[in-house]
Amino acid sequence: MSQRPVSGFRRTLQVVFALFVVGALLWIAAVALLALPRELSASLIAAGGGLVLVLYTKRQEQKSNIDLELRKQKVPVYQDFFDFLFGKMLAGGGKSATPDEMLEFLRGWTPKIMIWGSDDIIREYSNWRRVVQQPVADADEAAVRSLISVCSLVLAVRRDLGHTNKDIDTDTLARLFIKDYDASGLAERVDRVMHSPPPPQGKPRK
Repeated sequence: MSQRPVSGFRRTLQVVFALFVVGALLWIAAVALLALPRELSASLIAAGGGLVLVLYTKRQEQKSNIDLELRKQKVPVYQDFFDFLFGKMLAGGGKSATPDEMLEFLRGWTPKIMIWGSDDIIREYSNWRRVVQQPVADADEAAVRSLISVCSLVLAVRRDLGHTNKDIDTDTLARLFIKDYDASGLAERVDRVMHSPPPPQGKPRK
């Protein structure tokens, strides 16, 4: 019980000592520079600043390369979802995916998104899965909530790929793949559901 305060005190001493050492080194460096001829100290400062700039630039280039490689891996994963979304889930004329087909696709796609999806993507995907699996009394409201959730997922995908989504919302996306979105009154139902409290969630499974 008495070891925790001691451990915390030691960490505080280590931080104070580290700050003292860094400050002492900076003071020594400043004194050394002041003791040198003005031209030489100016050259050393310029060289040090150039080195810091080079290291920072290299670090940014490395970060950009990593982001680019990650994006290359993410695009096919996201493309698979959109192909299934428009080819099966939203297909009309009897071509829509059956529950078994949807389950099979999601079973294979979920591990990929867990690896390559951003935090925002995983949250939106988990929320969409919760919405479509949650039993509700009103089937129409359930469909509207599923639409809202999948549009949120699409927006998250776009953000993860670098898009700003400026002036793009649920209505903007829904109009791209739902015929007569406004004329059918669906836009009004979406707006009503988005501004109403979500249905109560079931008790978590033990």
